[in-house]
Amino acid sequence: MPDLSYWSAFFHRAAKEEIGATIILDQEVNDDVLRKQIHGSRPPGFDDYTVCQGSLPNTIFIVKPGVTLD
Repeated sequence: MPDLSYWSAFFHRAAKEEIGATIILDQEVNDDVLRKQIHGSRPPGFDDYTVCQGSLPNTIFIVKPGVTLD
């Protein structure tokens, strides 16, 4: 399991992009990864960012506030 700073860095990367960040992992994303690792490492000030899975089982999006993905 990556350390929390690993996931925290993705939130900071998403802040620099127009709509957020796409993360493609080497393995399928499960609820443990989403709840415990990613949400657990959310840095202060990023409460408005949305974390969601894509249609591919190994894709995660960190989306900036006010952005809606279709």
